[in-house]
Amino acid sequence: MDADLASQEHHHSISGYVFMIDGRAVSWSAKKQSIIALSTAEAEYIAATHAAKEALWICTLISNITRPLTLPTILYCDNQASIALMKDAQYHACTKHIDM
Repeated sequence: MDADLASQEHHHSISGYVFMIDGRAVSWSAKKQSIIALSTAEAEYIAATHAAKEALWICTLISNITRPLTLPTILYCDNQASIALMKDAQYHACTKHIDM
């Protein structure tokens, strides 16, 4: 995945990703982000989110057609700040701890 931070006149970053299976592209996307990112880290984080959603869909499809996948899907990102955000559980909605 990759994102181009606001280098266009419209100030929206361009996100892109491609998914490969056995060396062949099976899914890809390149489009303008719907919101204006305020940093490269944010633009890359948004691109990673869209790529992760696509990865979940592809893995579910393959699991339904063949058999459940056992190996993890690896997403590559070249922005250290975005990677740090992705690893920090406080930014994950599904990992929020609720005290009762």
